[in-house]
Amino acid sequence: MSCIDVYAGETARKLIAEHGFTPNLFKGMIAASGGPKWFVLYGLDKVLLSDFFASKTIPSYNIGTSSGAWRTACMAIKQPGEALNRLVEGYANTTYTDKPSVSEISDKARTLLSSMLGETGIDDIVNNRLIKTHTIVNRCKGLTASTNRFLQLVGLLPAAALNRIDRATLKLFFERITISNDALETHFALDDGFGDTLVSYTQQNAFDVLMATGAIPLILEGVKDIEGAPHGMYRDGGIIDYHFDLDFTKHIGTQNADENQLMIYPHFYPHCSPGWFDKRIAGRKGDEKRFSNVVLISPSRSFVDTLPYQKIPDRTDFEKMDDTTRMAYWHEVIERSHELGEAFKKLLDSDDVNGAIKPIFR
Repeated sequence: MSCIDVYAGETARKLIAEHGFTPNLFKGMIAASGGPKWFVLYGLDKVLLSDFFASKTIPSYNIGTSSGAWRTACMAIKQPGEALNRLVEGYANTTYTDKPSVSEISDKARTLLSSMLGETGIDDIVNNRLIKTHTIVNRCKGLTASTNRFLQLVGLLPAAALNRIDRATLKLFFERITISNDALETHFALDDGFGDTLVSYTQQNAFDVLMATGAIPLILEGVKDIEGAPHGMYRDGGIIDYHFDLDFTKHIGTQNADENQLMIYPHFYPHCSPGWFDKRIAGRKGDEKRFSNVVLISPSRSFVDTLPYQKIPDRTDFEKMDDTTRMAYWHEVIERSHELGEAFKKLLDSDDVNGAIKPIFR
């Protein structure tokens, strides 16, 4: 039994049947929020970098939030595999005091990001003409912008409550801002009412952008007044776009892009919770029609059942495990993640790729 499951929307299944599972069929990659959940995808990311996307002859348009944005940033750095290695090792080996403050957690995040970027990472991301990096951050409104944790919580509670009634109410509390290294020419379909402001990546704002997209409310410090963006306090891009529910069938890459191109989505789960507040709302899932041209690859349930604790890592491991136990567990998952990459390569070499693909979100 395979350790990966592959799902595809209707358009994706049709195009793969016609043209095969080839790199140039894919316009780019989607990378979701999820903190250490992404450790289970590390081996798959490495194969996508070194084997699959390495042979592409057309630009890639990648989009991510939070830890997913850091992964897509690694892909734009000149030696992406090494950047990804620095990220996974730095994150997995991070430790905190017993009751870490927001300041301590934020300082550790800045150190991790600096290590991941290395000496040339910012320049590489800003100037890369083949890897078009799109990073989402959220501009806070009202009390959600407060640096006082109590007031911030007071602002977040009604946002969560109203979101249970209607996801569209999030726009009362947050505005999506998208930063791209090709913002004047390229964009995704951001016309869903949550904000479609595009800002260019620059040497001056890149570090702040990457810090802001992972700035979990109440946990990390927000980033104020990102250079080139509207005035305000910025926090986690996953608040609105946790696992995404954008219409990926529209406006992929350049406005005149071929619609018959797909997005690949290495994901922790076979389903998507659109926003951060949607995780525990039954039935609040991604729209199959919006993902018609998406191929989603996730670890199979049978694979996850073989991992320690029969689950993939998550942020609560910091609270539930001592450092030695947690790091041993995380490193085992990271090592085992290479099995997903090998399974993906095996799938590409098989004679029946189509037979292995399941309908997305069914």
